This record gives sequence, structure tokens and C-alpha cells, in this order.
Amino acid sequence: MNVRYFAAARAAAGVDEERYDLADGDTLASLLEAILAVERPEPPAGTPPLARILSRSSFLLNEVAVRDHAASLKPAELHVAKESLDKAESAFSADGASARTADLAYIAVRKAELGDRRDRILPAHEAQLAHDPQAG
Repeated sequence: MNVRYFAAARAAAGVDEERYDLADGDTLASLLEAILAVERPEPPAGTPPLARILSRSSFLLNEVAVRDHAASLKPAELHVAKESLDKAESAFSADGASARTADLAYIAVRKAELGDRRDRILPAHEAQLAHDPQAG
């Protein structure tokens, strides 16, 4: 996964972008731990430490906001959503705001939302099953 830094985070990290390898089940929290485990030079004077900046930052994953630090990043599902988004953007470049472009954009949004819903619904269902095995 490529992690891009902007503004103060870029200054504190000392780089524009870094690559991290994710395993299935890795979360935003585990990615942030890996980012903070990297040894870095002192940030420029007046720049807060990267940990403080990240604690107040927002995060986008394939152009979709990720708010829950416990959410699984699921690289495969996100890749599918990103491919759909790329198709929609390509269609818009070629055809403008055509019906086909609108359809592809709708599909891309739904695939991203589906991944987000799975991150919320499956853990809740698993917790319910752990509490009441007969519920499944």
C-alpha cells in the first residue's frame, strides 16, 4: 500500500510517499503503528511530531474516507473498488458525463460502500455469534 503524506505530515515524515506491505486483516491502526515505527530524522523546527499529526489526521483509502481505526484495510476488496473508480474516470475522460459514465461511477461508489459495510457488519455479526452461537 502506498501511503502519501500532505502538508505537515509530509514535513514530519520527511518523505512524500512510502510503501507498506499489508496482510489480510491489517487495520488502519496497524498501518499507523508501522508508520510510527519507522526511524525518521527530527522534523523541521516548528513541525509537530508525526505521531501528533497522525492522531489528528483524516485518512483516505483509494479515495474513500476511513474513519474507524479498527477497520480492516482489505487490500483485495479495495483494489476492486479502485479498479471500478478508474473505469469511471476513464469513461468520463473519453465520453464526458454520458449515461455509461454515470453507470460506472454508480458501480464504483457501490463497491466502495460494500467494502465499508462489510467492515461494519461482519465484526458485529461475529461478536453476536460469539455471544450467542445460536444466532447464526
